[in-house]
Formats: sequence, C-alpha cells, structure tokens
Amino acid sequence: MEICPIGNNSGQFCEGTVQPNELAAAIIEIENIFLSPRDQALVKAKLGEILARVSSEDFSALTPEQKLKHLHQILINEFSLRFRRQEIPNRPGVSANLFSLSLLSGRVDCDVMSQLFLIIGQELNWPLHLVRAPRHVFIRWQDNNYTFNYETTDNWLPTDQEYIDHFKIPAAGIKSGAYLRTLSEEEAKALVYLTRGRGRGEFGDWAGA
Repeated sequence: MEICPIGNNSGQFCEGTVQPNELAAAIIEIENIFLSPRDQALVKAKLGEILARVSSEDFSALTPEQKLKHLHQILINEFSLRFRRQEIPNRPGVSANLFSLSLLSGRVDCDVMSQLFLIIGQELNWPLHLVRAPRHVFIRWQDNNYTFNYETTDNWLPTDQEYIDHFKIPAAGIKSGAYLRTLSEEEAKALVYLTRGRGRGEFGDWAGA
C-alpha cells in the first residue's frame, strides 16, 4: 500500500485501510516515547493496511488451527515480515523488540509477532491470548470449544509439554503462574511496557527503562 500523505503531523488513511483497534492504539501509545509524529502515523497506516487485508479474508471454512496458519502465511508472504532480532535499520540504539518500529522495518521477533496476532484476533473476534515462557512469548487460542498453543515464529502448534522441555521450565515457574498461563489483555499490555523498558536498557538508558 502507498502511505497517504501526512499533513500537520497526523496520519491520513487511504481507501481500503481501517483504523487500528483499541489494543493496537494502546501499544502505540505505550511506545510513543520512541516515535515521532510521523512514525506514529506510519505505524497506524501499516496496521490499518494489515487489518483491512485480514478483515477481507474469508476464514469461515477453516478450523481454528487452520485460521492461524493461514493468517501466518498472509503476514509472511504479503507483508514480508521476517524474524530477525537486531537494531532497526537507520535507527542505531533502537531495539528490534519494539512493536511499532519493528512492524515498519518488517523485522520481527516472538514478542512483536504475537502482539500482532493478538491485535488481529481482537479485530476478527478470535479468542487469542498471550502466554509467556522464559524469554519467549506465544499465542494461545482459548474458548469453550478449543484450547491450543500456536507458535508464531514457526507456524506450528506445540503442546505445553513441548514448551516445558524446550525451555526447561521448572514446575515452580508454572505453579506460580509466571509461565504457560493464559494472560489477560491488561497483562498483555504490561508486557509491552516490559519490552519497552528492556529495549531502553539494552542501550544503557536505565533511567528511561
């Protein structure tokens, strides 16, 4: 999509895009300390493009598992998202952990991709939630009929036990609720604050973190 001209430091949405939803707006607001007004407008336009595209897709014939796999293909193939963890190009000192600038660069990690799935889930009314593992985040589909994990980095469906084995998660971490617990939307927003602080800390800005 060609980004609409930006006037008076506010984004204008082209035909065929939609306004970012409540969760997306909250994430951008949390990260706005890193964003110029133009950056904010570009992120909103990019999200609007993505939300318009997935809202136009007919997922009705697919199972929940197939819906997530198909969504992953759309994001990778049509929006050229790639899993890379590094500084944002042309922005030294800005971590690739940040959702907003990672989305613009197309270089994402588990945090960013899982947050994007969560935003899309809100738009499509899918029961998606974030789940934490040690230094990792993934998606869980959970409603009265289905509960399963979804790994946004590899487009597959690991069990809890596979996460336990891979990350060597101690039983105490699970019992305490630190890991493998379905997070609420407010807890998901708190993770964005944590990511923002970690991004600043990576570059020595402990006061800002």
